[in-house]
Amino acid sequence: MNLQDPRLVLAAIVLLFAGPLVVAVTLHSERWGFRPDQLRNEGHLVQPPVPIDLVRQPPQPDPSGRWAVLYPLPSECATACWQDLAALGRLHRALGRRQQEVEIVLLDAAGLPAGERTELARGFGRFTLATTASGDMATALDRVTPPGVAIAAGAPTRGGAFIIDPGGNIILSYAPGFDPGHIKKDLQRLLH
Repeated sequence: MNLQDPRLVLAAIVLLFAGPLVVAVTLHSERWGFRPDQLRNEGHLVQPPVPIDLVRQPPQPDPSGRWAVLYPLPSECATACWQDLAALGRLHRALGRRQQEVEIVLLDAAGLPAGERTELARGFGRFTLATTASGDMATALDRVTPPGVAIAAGAPTRGGAFIIDPGGNIILSYAPGFDPGHIKKDLQRLLH
């Protein structure tokens, strides 16, 4: 093999520059399904984002500029509901210095009994209780519920959780039985 052969030198140069390009195009193509972890959400991306108009109770100062984690409360808060609320409380504390940039909003679309409202205020006073301005939350939740999640007919809320951007749009949804670590991971990406 003669290294002075111009054809070999030309082939080596083409391989040197074209090889990485071929590898990059191959990895980027949808055919291989390669997605680095830092580019993948844990929640289901809502496309297009669904606007939601929340009425906070009691009225709050302008919440614009803050991210929110929305948790639709069921008509009666059973054990799973209280576990989710405790997990959301831990999630909020785990955000550390970023806590001020994220609020936890409990959506009371079904109208909680007064006793449960009092218990919520006592145990989760840092959470914000809200309803929707339009009152048509079921339609909005139908549009953002992750694929493959079965919804009971006539259920006023859908379970799970949602991330709302500072503009008031639902951008990510999480199925019932969500892992709070997934929400934290997505929030940390969004806040940086």
